[in-house]
Amino acid sequence: AAYTHFSKTTISRYFNNPQSVTPQNRKIISDALEALNYKNNKVAKILANGKSEFIGIIIPHFEHQFYSSIVQHLIDTYTTYGYKFIIFLGKEDPDKERKYIRELLSYKIEGLIELSHNLPSEELKKIGIPVVSIEREDQYISSVNTNNFYGGRLAAEQFIRDNCDVLIHVNTKDHEMSPGYQRIRGFIDLCESHHSNYKIYQEDFPQSYDKLYQKISMGFAKRDWALNCRIFSHPQKKGIFWSSDTYASIFINILLKHGKSIPDEYEIIGFDNAPVSRESYLPFSTVSQDAKALAENCIRIIQHQINTSQSNTRQQIEHIVIEPSLILRSTTGQKA
Repeated sequence: AAYTHFSKTTISRYFNNPQSVTPQNRKIISDALEALNYKNNKVAKILANGKSEFIGIIIPHFEHQFYSSIVQHLIDTYTTYGYKFIIFLGKEDPDKERKYIRELLSYKIEGLIELSHNLPSEELKKIGIPVVSIEREDQYISSVNTNNFYGGRLAAEQFIRDNCDVLIHVNTKDHEMSPGYQRIRGFIDLCESHHSNYKIYQEDFPQSYDKLYQKISMGFAKRDWALNCRIFSHPQKKGIFWSSDTYASIFINILLKHGKSIPDEYEIIGFDNAPVSRESYLPFSTVSQDAKALAENCIRIIQHQINTSQSNTRQQIEHIVIEPSLILRSTTGQKA
């Protein structure tokens, strides 16, 4: 103001309502900012208007490429929506996650995006800011999910089309309210409608990649897991649908190390369409989640809820479902 001889009110209008300042005066102020090497003080702006433009994100871990892909697409929305992100890893510790949420709230985040599964949605709805989840239990909060039921059907249908004798789905021990559990329901639904021979296995898979590899290796070797071809009389062909591309990639490596034939003896379909599915030595078929659509719809919902909370309008829970697609590669009989 002193440099340009304008009032502080005029300078303030330049930042907050530039159209109210004449083009000539905007040019004078802009030149002054450059000459003075002015740096915008975001902290002062937060204190002045209470809007931090920060969104918190809590994800379980980065071991699965799906989570890193979602985070990347969320960050990419900055140019459109202007939100910045603070990210914590929930891992498997509910108490730590509660601590992280308190920390995020101290930074005046305007909303929270939840991909972690530690805390029930009934608890999350009480934190006092808009919460939107992606691919997790969502009874009491808004969410964006893949049509997991249809994804499970797509995988089973492909195995039947390829004349697999035994159809197998391996998933985590998700709660029945979680979206991932719908992959199991969809797989069973299609198998039973075709009177197919199928098996469902739910396992507690560790987050550490090394421990995960060991777990899946042991599962292959164990007769009771029914993934080893010794369980079924030769030459039965097995179609195995994994609940994530990370699991599918590990299992394919194990099969190849044991000299198994893909796709003649085993057909493999993953879930996610993570980079590993197409960049693997043996690119594998997968049910594709549209990570970009999941992220963009999540930000759209959270922005709407932030705006309605500021206008004291009652927030409505919104659930958006994104349709998956089946991408066929080298691990199924019919390729794209």
